Amino acid sequence: MCLEDDFSLNESIKELLEAENFIVDSFYDGEIALDNLISNYLVYILDVNTPNIGGLSLLEHIKNINPNQKFD
Repeated sequence: MCLEDDFSLNESIKELLEAENFIVDSFYDGEIALDNLISNYLVYILDVNTPNIGGLSLLEHIKNINPNQKFD
């Protein structure tokens, strides 16, 4: 999952990961990311300052949804 509100940066991250054969769900708004959250993403890339819900708040939601997920 990629949450980044800067369109160019979001697209660049997505393209780089897809070039390495990752499937990337990318979002520009934290609330939309939360609404579309599925469990068991391998990687979360979260911008801290995004519209409606920031990356740190989204991370807390992710931890509540997936309490056994490891975060480094």
